[in-house]
Amino acid sequence: MLNPLTLAAESLPSLPVSTDRLERRYTDEHSAFLGVEDARIHYREHGNPDNQTLLLVHGTYSSLQTWDDWVDELAKEYHLVRLDLPGFGLTGPRQTGEHTVGELVRLVGLFCDELGLESVVFAGNSLGGGIGL
Repeated sequence: MLNPLTLAAESLPSLPVSTDRLERRYTDEHSAFLGVEDARIHYREHGNPDNQTLLLVHGTYSSLQTWDDWVDELAKEYHLVRLDLPGFGLTGPRQTGEHTVGELVRLVGLFCDELGLESVVFAGNSLGGGIGL
């Protein structure tokens, strides 16, 4: 017997996803986007780029906004870079890549390479901590 929910889901058209409204609401003067493979990564930079870089990575079901309350204090001593991991925040899902921890580790490394970050201090919580480990 055919599952009616499966039939209904298969008959729905694919709708284009527009993030314009979300981007207008949740980006600020520190926001930027960087293409890394099939991901369009949303990130923010704060502080002096001549200082040691502190890379802040959020956990599951979160975004770079996890670190909002820390930014003002940490930016006094560090060049802060925080990003929305693929599938979270304004980064959105990858089109073809995996979402495993190992793949996220690799993608964060590529992100750092694309930004020209040669040495970072890594801070993460939850999933972000696992990526750092």
